[in-house]
Amino acid sequence: MKKLAISLILVCCIATTAGAVQIVETFEGFPVGTVLTTQIPGLTISASTGTATVQTASSPVVPGEPQGLAHLPYFDYPDYLIIDFSPMVSFVGAIVDFGQVDSGVMLTVYDGPGGTGNLLGSMATTDEVFISVGGVTIASARFETLGEDTYLIDNLTYDQDTVATESLSWDEIKSLFR
Repeated sequence: MKKLAISLILVCCIATTAGAVQIVETFEGFPVGTVLTTQIPGLTISASTGTATVQTASSPVVPGEPQGLAHLPYFDYPDYLIIDFSPMVSFVGAIVDFGQVDSGVMLTVYDGPGGTGNLLGSMATTDEVFISVGGVTIASARFETLGEDTYLIDNLTYDQDTVATESLSWDEIKSLFR
């Protein structure tokens, strides 16, 4: 039992956080009309009503990257795109690409899945810019129209912590205690 306890302590000590890796999803790898749910590893994407669908912007904000994620059908309220992260992240953002600007789009992040739990932060815009919230442990993000806007989200950006591990043989572990 003592050897097992020592081994577990060493394994915990040897596994260290290597750092956060920033991931940017442009949605360019999906055909227009694709309904996204779990096709992107670590993400579960849904819509409050309707579907989260890859669409093409008529005048894209990012040159050469016309595709983005839209809530379809437009004007089917409430208009939310919900993204769950597994594992959780500490930063999320996206470029908002408006088709029609009315009152803007808000990004809100939560510590629970599906836009539940505690509200951790939010940011809104009426401009075609990158909006983000970070510095907290985020389980889900919600993009929503604040009026009768049509919009795409593009360059969905988030981080994922990576863990580096080092394996030791039993003889190497025993030698640490000599």
